[in-house]
Amino acid sequence: MYGDPVGTRWSLWKSTNAGATWDSTGLYLAKGGASEAGWNNAMFLKGNNIWFGTNNTKVYKSTNFGASFTSGATVGSANTYSVAFYGNKGYTGQTIALTSTDAGGTWATATLPGTGTCYSFNAVAGRFWYNRGSSIYYSSDNGANFASQFTGTGTYQAMHLVLDGTTIRGWSVTNTGLIAMYTEGGVVSGVSNNTSITPSSYSLSQNYPNPFNPVTKINFSLPKSGFVSLKVYDILGKEIASLVSSNMSAGSYSVDFDASRLSSGAYFYKIESNGFSDVKRMLLIK
Repeated sequence: MYGDPVGTRWSLWKSTNAGATWDSTGLYLAKGGASEAGWNNAMFLKGNNIWFGTNNTKVYKSTNFGASFTSGATVGSANTYSVAFYGNKGYTGQTIALTSTDAGGTWATATLPGTGTCYSFNAVAGRFWYNRGSSIYYSSDNGANFASQFTGTGTYQAMHLVLDGTTIRGWSVTNTGLIAMYTEGGVVSGVSNNTSITPSSYSLSQNYPNPFNPVTKINFSLPKSGFVSLKVYDILGKEIASLVSSNMSAGSYSVDFDASRLSSGAYFYKIESNGFSDVKRMLLIK
């Protein structure tokens, strides 16, 4: 978490025990201007990557869980009220919206629906949301297209969404006190450990059934513990789903992937762990 600079340095804290304790030791970042400050809801974390917005044309970024930060490219507008990324694709909200396709290295203007300030960009499992005026806008295809999902009263100013097991849950609040709630189930149908026997080698199996509609099973094996990434891509190489992104023990696993929100066509899934990498093709037919 972060707060406005005190003296010459930003206020930064991190927790490694789910919030039981917080520490600022070693988290040093000099402020970039005499009046540089941050915004509520403008920090976003994904794995070891952290981004946070400022009132000084900058989005700061860390790739090592806060051990060091860089400011990257300036975003071209004074205020960055919110930041959200999925993979390398990201958005920042202000009076205009900006997008990045290289994890914040460069930014360009994004033409998005609605009028007014874009508050509270959020990203979960290949979906993006943002608040603009009295509406919440949603993309189910990693930010390629947006449409109004819900309209309330007042101006939406804060929103937070999380992946709770296999379900996305979210809340958004307006300046008139309205709280909107969102639930989307079946994002990932679950990850299960199939055996207590430690495999002798890494493997990624062909999904079954294949072709499929809309759920398929992906099996993989890990001979030793480590961080595992299992992602789904379209034929253009754009990431559309993250099925696994966590530390896992050695074992044989299966993931049920629900593609009910995707269009028919060919997709690829890729696993990476401890230097091992493999890619396989699957076919969705509706």
